[in-house]
Amino acid sequence: MEHIKPLINKYKFQVLSFSIIFFLTYLIYGHTTNFGFTYSDDNALIVNRLDEMDSIVKAKDFIFKPVFNEEPVKFYRPVLNISLLIDSIISGGESGFYHFSNMVIHIISTFLLLLFLKELGYSDSASFITSILFVVHPAFVSSVAWIPGRNDPLLAIFTFLTFIYFIKNLKTGKILYLLFMVIFFTIALFTKETALVIPLILLIYVFLYENTSIFGRKVIIASIFLIFPVLLYFLMRFYVFSHNGTLDIDTIKVATNIIRASGINIWYFGIIFLIEKIMLYPQIYIHAQYLIKGTIVIMTLVVLCLIFRKKINFKHTLFGTIWYIVFIIPTYVVANNTYHTHRLCLPIVGLFIVLIEIASVVHKAYPRAKNIFYSILLFIAVFMSFSSYKQSFFYKDRENFWLRAQKENPSSPMANIGTAKYYESINDLENAEKYAIQAVQNDPRNKMSSHLASIYLKKGYLKKAKYLYEKALSSNDKYNEYSYIGLGKVYMAYNDMESALKVINKGLSIMPDSQILKKYLRILNNEEEEENKHIIIMKYKSGR
Repeated sequence: MEHIKPLINKYKFQVLSFSIIFFLTYLIYGHTTNFGFTYSDDNALIVNRLDEMDSIVKAKDFIFKPVFNEEPVKFYRPVLNISLLIDSIISGGESGFYHFSNMVIHIISTFLLLLFLKELGYSDSASFITSILFVVHPAFVSSVAWIPGRNDPLLAIFTFLTFIYFIKNLKTGKILYLLFMVIFFTIALFTKETALVIPLILLIYVFLYENTSIFGRKVIIASIFLIFPVLLYFLMRFYVFSHNGTLDIDTIKVATNIIRASGINIWYFGIIFLIEKIMLYPQIYIHAQYLIKGTIVIMTLVVLCLIFRKKINFKHTLFGTIWYIVFIIPTYVVANNTYHTHRLCLPIVGLFIVLIEIASVVHKAYPRAKNIFYSILLFIAVFMSFSSYKQSFFYKDRENFWLRAQKENPSSPMANIGTAKYYESINDLENAEKYAIQAVQNDPRNKMSSHLASIYLKKGYLKKAKYLYEKALSSNDKYNEYSYIGLGKVYMAYNDMESALKVINKGLSIMPDSQILKKYLRILNNEEEEENKHIIIMKYKSGR
């Protein structure tokens, strides 16, 4: 008993902090375990794959595949897929368990943020308050309430662990800490590509905080150990994409996207500091009011840092600023027109570090205002909690998600096509057609044509469907399995079995590992049972 008491006292703060983080997360997000699927990525990651996610043995299949099957996206994230595989095995595909897992991941990432801040040298109170703001912040609603949003908090978990053990190794020189650092860094790499910037932040930490040179013995040893995970990652990535699509990257598009996305960063500041309402499909063009508010926030932070420049901890402030910049840049690299706020999971930590420094200076300057200071923080935390709770319902199900997304961004091709698919799922083909047409009209890449084609196929307008499927497959949609199946169905409706087989085989020549194309080929060859046949034979209509 005498040995247990000191142990309890030693970890009392950690246990109490974890309990509060757990309680707050459950209070805000506990109801999400009753949520369904939004059919925004979770259909591609889970719903359409359930027959492939029934055994842990299948994990090896996900290690050698991109994150999505449908197209040659440049995302290789096996940790995300394996986490979803484990959930599927346990739950049998029930949506509530995936949401429960998201809550657990959020709790762990928040608690590790607390430990990371303590490892950086911050006090218990500063680390605890920051972790509370992190757990309740509305910017992370999508990372908890939206199943695919879990990847960023997953990355945060392994990033914090990498830093914690890196710092411990620098302090003690223990090889065990070095091995833990390498293990967690490796897992981080296979969680999200953003992890490639971690070694840069580690070197910056050494340069700012350690008495040793960046060419010191400990740093060189750690750097050598970090090279191996990076090499392994690139080898695996090259293998996966050389067998599943293409490695081509349009550098001009990437560079243009980075320049155009500068406004997004300003909008992010409004989200973080002014608790702006999140948008489900935020566009690259942000409304002027959000840019003005974000600019005011940025200027305020700069002015505060200048006012307190003689009292503020320069190293901490610089480290926090660099952390934010380095972790936010990968968000802009991908040529994508949506910027979900869960991508702030890691960058926001840098801004929190800057805020801790500003708050500590103000706190020291006005010690008598201590109670007022904590009252303000409590009010902010309560306000954030209510905001997060309310906004979590945007992700309740397919209807709530897509109808709101389309309302927020009526010109977004993705929001319109998601809405069209929702109406198609409830057999409202008129509304489905309406929104699918809007999606096609606003899509310069011609990637939405196949979705409109599927609606025309259901309505029996085969000529229109055939034209749109062929248009999709001749452009940017040639890796969409469902375009080949849809065109195959059109040929079957024409009783042209030869052309149907030809188009499915063409799809398999491009995507040889596609299970759904293989299954459809078996259907065409009468190798599937009659009840599994999904071929739609419809009366031909020449179109309107």
